[in-house]
Amino acid sequence: NFSKQGLNPRDSLNNNFGSNILLSYNTHVNEYGNYIGQGLLNTVFMVNPKFLYTINPSINLRLQVEYIYRHQQNAVYTANTSIFSIGLVSGFRNLYRDR
Repeated sequence: NFSKQGLNPRDSLNNNFGSNILLSYNTHVNEYGNYIGQGLLNTVFMVNPKFLYTINPSINLRLQVEYIYRHQQNAVYTANTSIFSIGLVSGFRNLYRDR
């Protein structure tokens, strides 16, 4: 996945470009003339491959291996994040039937 968005610059504590929903509406930069992506241009690239292996199909028990890689870059900083996880996944379903 790839996206571009506008962030609030770190040095502008009183300016709100809209990327942080926790800031007050009263600190917006412009009343009119706003556009999508204004502020500090930020690009994000994310990859999330996932591998599932069924251990027991009767109870839908699976082994899951997942890797997440996220690269974020703008004019101020660059950040890379990597997460690797292993888990057991089971989907609960109603096996009871009236006969």
